[in-house]
Amino acid sequence: MTGAGLVSIDGVLGALDAPRLPVTDRGFLYGDAVFEALRTYGGEPDALDLHLGRLARSCAILGIELPVPLDVLADEVRATIAAVRSSERYVRVMITRGDLPDALPPAGAGRARRVVIARPLGTPSAALYERGVTLRSCVAPTSALYGGAKPAAYLANMLAIAAAQREGADDALLLGAHGEVLEGATSSLFVVRAGELLTPPLSLGILPGITRDRVWSAALRVGLSVRERLLSIQDAYRADELFLTSSVRQVVGVTTLDGLRLGTGKPGPVTRQVAAAYRAQVGT
Repeated sequence: MTGAGLVSIDGVLGALDAPRLPVTDRGFLYGDAVFEALRTYGGEPDALDLHLGRLARSCAILGIELPVPLDVLADEVRATIAAVRSSERYVRVMITRGDLPDALPPAGAGRARRVVIARPLGTPSAALYERGVTLRSCVAPTSALYGGAKPAAYLANMLAIAAAQREGADDALLLGAHGEVLEGATSSLFVVRAGELLTPPLSLGILPGITRDRVWSAALRVGLSVRERLLSIQDAYRADELFLTSSVRQVVGVTTLDGLRLGTGKPGPVTRQVAAAYRAQVGT
């Protein structure tokens, strides 16, 4: 076992600093790949079946054939986690289309390649949940060709975060072409109005967040109303509370959006209630 991160490529473990992925791989050349990111609780991969199920759906949307059955991939994920000495781990699972270096269209690519990365988990500080995060909105580049999938080509999302941070914010909120709220750059979003939780509909082509669904269930269990609704940026500005959800960060309150203070300027009572319900659900 090792305390450093490890990578499993097509089932073979190795060090992260010993590259063995061919530069002809389409995931490297074109971002022609899909991925999932998750964390462990008590050393066990959280919601692994849900993440691998979404990974398979992403492959189907992009026309990538899974190289191994999901149960084999799950065993490889667990083996990689077990080899990393840490109380908790961050895990990234990727499926690339494989090698086809001389042609842009993907037809005829070689066998898909699977990559599992595990490293010690760097958990957010407790201060993050006390102070919340600030957001800047920007129009998201979207494509109906892969709506609902999680492609590895995440450059636009990363650039959105970088642009938000240059303006003094922590993270980015992605908008559609007509100002409709979509999601965070690496998260799902909930608006709180009069005690009700509202979240953008999946029909907009946003990622079907696993934590989004689990937070929805946790909120219902503590008696809150939750529903999908088309939301404008004005709805977000007028929200009583906003919060983001993701696998690693869980539930994080938003305190300002585009420089406008939301509520009291601190994570609100509904956000805290939902966060506590989610933590209870995952056992932390």
